[in-house]
Amino acid sequence: MIDRWIIGFGAHPWNPRGKYRLYKMLAQAGKTLRGTTPAGVALAFRPDDITCYYFFRGDYESSLAKLIQALPVDGVFVDVGANVGNFSVLASRAVGAAGLVAAFEPNPETYARLIHHIALNRAGAVVPFHSAVGATPGTAEMVCTENSGLSHLRNGSADTGVETTQRVAVVALDDCLPALLAGREIELMKIDVEGAELGVLEGADRLLRAGKIKRLHVEICADLLGRFRTTPEQLWRFLERRGYRPKYRRTDAAIYDEIFERA
Repeated sequence: MIDRWIIGFGAHPWNPRGKYRLYKMLAQAGKTLRGTTPAGVALAFRPDDITCYYFFRGDYESSLAKLIQALPVDGVFVDVGANVGNFSVLASRAVGAAGLVAAFEPNPETYARLIHHIALNRAGAVVPFHSAVGATPGTAEMVCTENSGLSHLRNGSADTGVETTQRVAVVALDDCLPALLAGREIELMKIDVEGAELGVLEGADRLLRAGKIKRLHVEICADLLGRFRTTPEQLWRFLERRGYRPKYRRTDAAIYDEIFERA
């Protein structure tokens, strides 16, 4: 009952003074919150991981949730920036035992949560990768924050308010996915990597040119893309040259989710 109350309080947009202080106190006491989202995904998380509360809002990432629900049985979903696995679990249910979900998460603590949630929700279709995704394989430094949704690859400049950094593996999708796909096409790819989205796409150039990815759901934020000296316009042009068209192409939004489909 107490977990349900705390999660409901955290998921509510109302943000009174002291709300985050409560989360911190619970986390410092070693509390783990456990609950089931409106979509039926069981989650267990630190009270100060703000991102996890959003999964308990019925309307969170509704456009992505609808695309996942429409995945065909035996389809393929690629989750780049899988976080604790909420959308990977949903996709696993949609595609069934014959389908495939490839989930990429580089943050070590968040990856451990992803693995736990795969088992907790019996999401057998999910294949987890403990790595970041970029233009070329290698390693990179990652900024790991309390709020798992804000963890990001470091671009070489100084970050403020950083708690920890980790060296993480980086893979390119052109290298690691073809063998796993075994000739199948990717129905939907979600990319949410806090500004490093263009690098992910550059590392999937062969898949994109071959039309192996039918649809992409990509977070677009000019400020975050600026970390890597890229812009929304560069990202749009990159995909348009490979035969993909944006559904919204919004220039008036600080951050939004774009959907790309082959023309």
